[in-house]
Amino acid sequence: MIFCTIHLPPLPAVVSRLDREDNEVLDDDATESSHSIIGSMMEWAAMANNDKANATRLLAQTDSLRKFEHELAGLDLENCTAEALFEFYCRHTRQWLNTYSTVGNMLRFKPLDYIVNKDKTHQNMTGYTNAQFRLHTGQTPESGSLDGEYAEQMRWCAQWTKQSLAESKSREGADDVFNKRLQQVADPGDGGTWISNAENNGVDLVLGGSMEETELGILGSPALITS
Repeated sequence: MIFCTIHLPPLPAVVSRLDREDNEVLDDDATESSHSIIGSMMEWAAMANNDKANATRLLAQTDSLRKFEHELAGLDLENCTAEALFEFYCRHTRQWLNTYSTVGNMLRFKPLDYIVNKDKTHQNMTGYTNAQFRLHTGQTPESGSLDGEYAEQMRWCAQWTKQSLAESKSREGADDVFNKRLQQVADPGDGGTWISNAENNGVDLVLGGSMEETELGILGSPALITS
């Protein structure tokens, strides 16, 4: 699962893998994309269909996005380490997930050096990077031109976001730009935000997924339920 417009890249989250029948823990140190966890939270919120909770979450996500953009604007992306940028995204992913449940504060991530070139997390990041390039530049990248290391792609995405925000605010005003960004990333609770189909240089960017394929239960800690 890859979300094209969200400001948070896919990260290697630590989850527990459980048996679907008896909830027996099969692996308490499994790895799953943070986008899959966010997607599961979105589906959970959609099924709950709670207008009050949706409104509260929208306010929390508004605050979270403002903090993210403020901190990103102050980052020296040319000189900060890859580890520092990775931790920046881990922290803001936890904050975003915390708008759904306090489980967000409990989420752990594998370290940056856990990610291996062309593993699942890196493949997700390549798809996300291509989508972010399109989103922020309006152009289609040449095939393979963005196939860098995970740390490189993470920095590119941060740079594009930062530059795009600065340029847009100079043209349209800060409030207008923020409202547009909020529409791109906030979850209204209907399960439909970010869901679209796109293909980019052979990378499938089908968004959404299904609860049968990836069922992440809110069980006090992130858990991946498998058959």
